[in-house]
Amino acid sequence: MYMMLPSTTVPVMVFLPSLSSLVIVITAVLITMFIILLFRLLVMLLLSSATVVITYFLPSSLAMVIVAACCGYVLSLDLGTLGRQILRKCCSSSNPCRPDQKHQEETNAVINTGFGWGWTWREFLVHLFMLGVTAAVATVCNYFSQPVNNTVRSALGYTLVALLVILRVLQSVQSVYVCFGLVRNPLFPGSSQRIRLFKKRKKILGYAGYIYRVLSTTVTPLLMVAYISLYVTPTGLTVNTFILAVAVCRALRVVWQRMTSALLELVVVFIITVALPTDVWWNSLGLGLQLMLVGASRDRFFQLCSKLYFAGTILITSWTEKKQRRKDTIPIIVLNLVFFPVGLAIIVAAALLSAPLLPLFTYPLFLFGFPRPLRSWPGPVGSSANVNADTMYYRQVAAAFSKALGRAFSSGSLGDPDPGSHYLVRYQDRSMWVQVLERGHGFCTVSIKGLELQETSCHTVEAARVDDIFELAFERDGHSACGVNSHVFNALLPRDAQIVNTYSDARNVLTGIIDSHDSLQQLTSDFAKTLVWVFLHHNAKKDYISDKQAVSKSDAVTVERDVHSRTALVHPVDEELSEGYRSQPASRKQSFSGSLPDWSDDDSDIFEMETLGDRNKNKVRLPAGLSDKKQSTKLDAATPSLPGTIDDDDSLLKELDGIGLPAIDSGTKHQQKSHGFPQPATQAYKPPLNLSGSLKFTSPYSSALSLPLKWRDIPIDPTRLDRLMDKFPKDWYRHVLSLLDLSVNGKTSKDVCEEISTDDVLTGIYARLVVACYAVVNVLGLSGGSDAASMGASHVYKVYTEDIPWSPDLDWLKEDPELFHLVVRAYRYAVKLMYDQGSLGPVDGEEELVEYLQEYDRDWYIGCEKDTRWEQAVLQSKPNLFSLGYDPTQGAYTGRVLTQQEVVTHIGQLSGEAVRGQWASLSLELLYFTNDDEERYSIQAHPVLLRNLTVQAADPPLGYPVYSSQPTGVPIL
Repeated sequence: MYMMLPSTTVPVMVFLPSLSSLVIVITAVLITMFIILLFRLLVMLLLSSATVVITYFLPSSLAMVIVAACCGYVLSLDLGTLGRQILRKCCSSSNPCRPDQKHQEETNAVINTGFGWGWTWREFLVHLFMLGVTAAVATVCNYFSQPVNNTVRSALGYTLVALLVILRVLQSVQSVYVCFGLVRNPLFPGSSQRIRLFKKRKKILGYAGYIYRVLSTTVTPLLMVAYISLYVTPTGLTVNTFILAVAVCRALRVVWQRMTSALLELVVVFIITVALPTDVWWNSLGLGLQLMLVGASRDRFFQLCSKLYFAGTILITSWTEKKQRRKDTIPIIVLNLVFFPVGLAIIVAAALLSAPLLPLFTYPLFLFGFPRPLRSWPGPVGSSANVNADTMYYRQVAAAFSKALGRAFSSGSLGDPDPGSHYLVRYQDRSMWVQVLERGHGFCTVSIKGLELQETSCHTVEAARVDDIFELAFERDGHSACGVNSHVFNALLPRDAQIVNTYSDARNVLTGIIDSHDSLQQLTSDFAKTLVWVFLHHNAKKDYISDKQAVSKSDAVTVERDVHSRTALVHPVDEELSEGYRSQPASRKQSFSGSLPDWSDDDSDIFEMETLGDRNKNKVRLPAGLSDKKQSTKLDAATPSLPGTIDDDDSLLKELDGIGLPAIDSGTKHQQKSHGFPQPATQAYKPPLNLSGSLKFTSPYSSALSLPLKWRDIPIDPTRLDRLMDKFPKDWYRHVLSLLDLSVNGKTSKDVCEEISTDDVLTGIYARLVVACYAVVNVLGLSGGSDAASMGASHVYKVYTEDIPWSPDLDWLKEDPELFHLVVRAYRYAVKLMYDQGSLGPVDGEEELVEYLQEYDRDWYIGCEKDTRWEQAVLQSKPNLFSLGYDPTQGAYTGRVLTQQEVVTHIGQLSGEAVRGQWASLSLELLYFTNDDEERYSIQAHPVLLRNLTVQAADPPLGYPVYSSQPTGVPIL
């Protein structure tokens, strides 16, 4: 029979087993991925199911109520955060944090300060105490449930009714609008711009929030547990025991999971029970099933009301909004009126199915979309966003805003944050979108999204309407504190305003400052001063502790200092010399050899190192015995080597002549010997300028501020530098030097600084370096012999952005990235000084200039917005940031200042049904209804439904938020 099969079928039969295996493997992979994505949801489902199964098999109603009450409380807690915390603790040692998670860990470290932000011993103790109270209340009430009469039921029932009214009143008192958003609350602060008065009025309303928090988190849930435990298991119940177990578990869990909804359901059940006779079928269901029926009815009724409101808003605004009015608007409205029963049936069906109401192209033509989850999410939240330059600002504010959001949720000023709720936050020109993902006892999980700052024209229209709505609600100066909400049909309802510590953004046009010749002249003068400031403070931050302790050992030694004969001191060779020489380019190694000191014939003696003390006791290694040939043997033996000081070189001192150094006796000149390095062609050979050789300081403490080897090798003609030597601010140099903390054991900082300031050699090398850097930036690269002030604002902007005009000597500056960075930093300091003096007035004296520069070092980051260091400064919450920019469209230079301060954020609640309906029709909108121009994703603006902002806040790829946070658990206890 197999021989009759066509030959072409044989390969197919052979391939069938492998094909089926491949299908099985793919199916298994897909199932595994699905399980991983829904792992958290599946775990919670298994825990909830296990509670029902355990309750079902318990032999007595008392045990059933106790287990259901305890499990209901435990499962309503933030177990997801606890699980992530345990998992992170277990994996932290083996798997270090990825770079993309570094900021998230830093953010958690910032916001996890206080009760509820994480699981510590405090949280465990509080929850254990509440668990014990819950179990005790359930036990006592259910144990004594039989002899309880109707009087107790009525008392508890009316108490719950009173609590419902009180909680609603306390919520409304703290919100800006009352009576379902129709009337403004007269108790709310009249203006949010006057922060001090606003905080004072909010503090008074905070007492109402405190009462609401106590009642909603402790008193009301325990009263509901008592009421349910009394009447959840009546005698003579005819329903199935499993259904009873499900009803009991649901009733005793929802009082903690969704307190407000559970209280409303319990009050409705109580009112129905009191109103109906005792012999009707309603009483035979039992309290658990009654709560289930009322809960389902409540949910669908509220969904129906939201869908009717959404449909009515679209129908009305299709005519009232001019941009939405079309030729076919009237016929569509007439069709809706004629076929009203059909439209109503579609809305009712969508409510019953809990499906979003889909307005076709945002017309008043309605369908119901595919049911979408509200309380679970299939993929990781915050895993994708359209990251751009604005993302960093939302990342920085997310942690601080989470705290403010927790305060607002716990006080009740934002209403009930049920899963599926959406809030729009507006401050300055930025917008944030908050989506509630999960709600439990004492916590609320949210996702914070940041919207674009660079808005299209359609976004601008909607953002302007949002600003108008918030201004009408929160700014009532000059108007009655109690007014009517004229935007009652808008999808946005203002709720509250919170103060958040974040950046205030200010942009100023620098016309009249950066193009002023006087300002540019002052800039060149300040640049030399900022170079001195930056270089001295940078070198003072080096490892000076070991130098202090080493130098203190030589304080007891008497050292002769002759100003006219500096060859009398013994100094060790700079330890950077040999390595620095090897690192020099070949073009400069010859100039290096021209100023080498006299070496001993025995090289081993030269590089022999002595060990002073133990390494753990701040030991240093010093050259053993480099001494001057003209030095007496007695002084050789009496004077120890001073750490970090550098041998004298006569040719070097000749090169330093002309910068204020004393004359050198020619009789003390050393004879040059062969050192194994290339010798110059003639004895008169001098490099352009070489400070890389050994130096002799007149103070033993000068070595602490000595410049690095590469910085002393300046390949610039000394005659050109001599002409610019008047740019070096010698008095400012000494003043800055006196501010440094250079104290040594047994000697004060003032004495050390006075001694260092008289060291002309140290002053000389700083003068040469400052003037050289000044020349590279402001002189050498300019054409035609022009100065920096005549080059105008373009030169300032180029140097500020690290685009220094090219010259052959620019390569020397760029060879050392550290030196180049310090020069650019000093120039940016000078630009910021010019900006401050143009805004606040000229600097009055050196002390005020010191205050400016100290503030720049401490509280400012001055740079460019495109630098990575700018983003790091923002994420590290640097108090102030400054950047210089250029607007090519206006041809103007701008200064941007970010200042961290208290900023008022306006928070409004969005219609959840409007958001769900627009997200359901998102694919149709973007395929067929977008603008066919450069404004991508832009749809015709809808100021009532806020269509463009809603589309932008959707998850990618259809939405495009610039920032999307990970699920953030916000404590509301």
